[in-house]
Amino acid sequence: MDNFEEVAGTLTNSLRNFRDPPFTIQRLCELLLNEKLYSSTSKYTYALDKLVSVSQTQQSYDNPEEYIAEINKRKQSIQNLREDINIGASKNNEEDEDLMELDE
Repeated sequence: MDNFEEVAGTLTNSLRNFRDPPFTIQRLCELLLNEKLYSSTSKYTYALDKLVSVSQTQQSYDNPEEYIAEINKRKQSIQNLREDINIGASKNNEEDEDLMELDE
């Protein structure tokens, strides 16, 4: 990418190809708001290019209730996973204790 117009055109075209925002949208906004994070223009434009050269998007929600429901669903899934891990660890500890009692 040789000049600013070419870089801007490439980035704009990449963004237009997305139906929803790329999952890297937060980092993309951070870089656009603070270009001083990079010491050279080429490093900065390379970072921007990487952020728009993804295929996965961030699901958008038309109303906040859908978003909150999705977040709560994900939190519950994580909590369930943590509980499953703790139950498995607890069972392993009980089995170890039973084995130690047998050894005595």
